Amino acid sequence: MKIVPVEVLDMRRYTDGKAYGITSILTATTQFRKIQQLIIQAEKYFNLCQAMKPLMINKYQILEDGTIKLTDNSLVMNTGMPTIDKTLVETWTKPKLVSLAEVLKNEGHPSRVTVKGIVTKVSSILQTEKSTRKIITIEEDNITIEIKLWGEKVTLVPTVGETTMFKCMAVDFYKEKISLNSTVNTTIETMQDNESVQGKVDAASFEADHNSILIKDLFLIVDDRDMDRIFPSGEFTDNRVIKGERKGNKLVSLTTVTEE
Repeated sequence: MKIVPVEVLDMRRYTDGKAYGITSILTATTQFRKIQQLIIQAEKYFNLCQAMKPLMINKYQILEDGTIKLTDNSLVMNTGMPTIDKTLVETWTKPKLVSLAEVLKNEGHPSRVTVKGIVTKVSSILQTEKSTRKIITIEEDNITIEIKLWGEKVTLVPTVGETTMFKCMAVDFYKEKISLNSTVNTTIETMQDNESVQGKVDAASFEADHNSILIKDLFLIVDDRDMDRIFPSGEFTDNRVIKGERKGNKLVSLTTVTEE
């Protein structure tokens, strides 16, 4: 079966100290349209598994939840890159910023998000035979949520009282409670409060990886997905009104798009 790892291997250890790796993959069995999990127990394949480097695997195991496991008996080879949905990969590895209210609407579907909030509590490092973690509580608009940083991510140090962005978090749904877990791509960023922005788009530039809009005298850089929301046709329309937040000259959150 052909697979494509979409991120680097997240190294962990069993209780006996033996190392294993886990990562997210696309597989030929789902036409490369669904994210699945891959566990690698065979040390000889750790370095072979790299982000966006396709592999052909044989003699693998499939667990009840659909996770694929590679052991010492598995066969792994390099192969050619299939056609994949790069937007799906980007959504998984670089998810958009959403509000905590949106996170709580999750109904148990696997997803990843980027969130921000005021840090209200940071635990000490909690260590057991099975894991190392740190628990953080953040608040936004009177909504609180717990964030768990696992393994090497416990070295990330948010400060109580500061508005902090937690990038690429996995939504965890356990016993009807939603929390967020760190991933191999998780980073944190202490940020100044974003400024609100609202108004009619007077001009726009459609350049690859450098879209921009002008609202009165305010120039804003806009990512591809938000630009598609503002101008679905891919061309400037002289009636678009947006509302969102900016940090400096970058639009970081797009709340609404309406017509004048």
